[in-house]
Amino acid sequence: MWTEAQQYCRQFYDDLAAFESQDDIDELDRPSFIGGYAWIGLWDDPEAWNGTMGNGSNSWRWSGAESTSTTGYHYMHIERVDNWEAYEHCMATDDVGRWLDVFCWDTFDFLCYTAQGDQKTYTLIEEKKKWEDAQSYCRINYTDLAMIENEQENKKVLSLITGHKVWIGLYREAWMWSDGSSKSFWKWRTQQPDNANFSQSCVAEYPDHDWDDRPCQSEIPFICQGAPKVKQRTVVKLTIQTLANLSDPETHAQLLKQMEAHLQDKISLTDLKLMLHVVHMFKKASVDP
Repeated sequence: MWTEAQQYCRQFYDDLAAFESQDDIDELDRPSFIGGYAWIGLWDDPEAWNGTMGNGSNSWRWSGAESTSTTGYHYMHIERVDNWEAYEHCMATDDVGRWLDVFCWDTFDFLCYTAQGDQKTYTLIEEKKKWEDAQSYCRINYTDLAMIENEQENKKVLSLITGHKVWIGLYREAWMWSDGSSKSFWKWRTQQPDNANFSQSCVAEYPDHDWDDRPCQSEIPFICQGAPKVKQRTVVKLTIQTLANLSDPETHAQLLKQMEAHLQDKISLTDLKLMLHVVHMFKKASVDP
């Protein structure tokens, strides 16, 4: 699974592989035994956008704020927010006001708003435009495409748009790198991505270095980036004079806990695991002649 590959790479390397240029791809050391797909660090986490506003880099954003939602309010038609063919990245309403993700190049009427302090006034524009063109029109003539942040505002919108399918100001930038790298470079195969069967949210690389979206549950090889993490092991011999029974499990655990706390405090070690092997030494009693 993609998430298991991500966990492995973060534990033993830096992360799943990210590519920001063709030079990065050219430097890829792909083992010869990987003849098919291999996971890379690109994905479109559905938990950040499917039926939720979210706050991820691929979550829905309001055009008027250029940010994710601060209230979490939405009126999505859950069964229709599905990223069909992997390119439904703008939001419109259906004819009864529920929010749907659709292709940004579709043309609909649209709803602008004007901000007046904490209040918003909405205006329906009955002119078919693409989402980006509708956004430009609203920004020139009003404040922006409609931003709807609570139920009261949504009631105002519903009273205006009955029977219309209209653009609102939600959009998202799909796909994100596991390590947070910028999303300015793509290497998709022809006709990819396509989100086949509405279930392909993770990306794998072909041997020719082109990319394809795949079901995240697939068990395939994966490519990590970064040097292997080396765990340092240090053996320290201590002499402890005590009457306590160090073979007692409770005493043993308490001593380890105190030693870990001391080392973390004094030398700022955070990834620390101690093991204690006790060797009992007895001083031979002297006998007077």
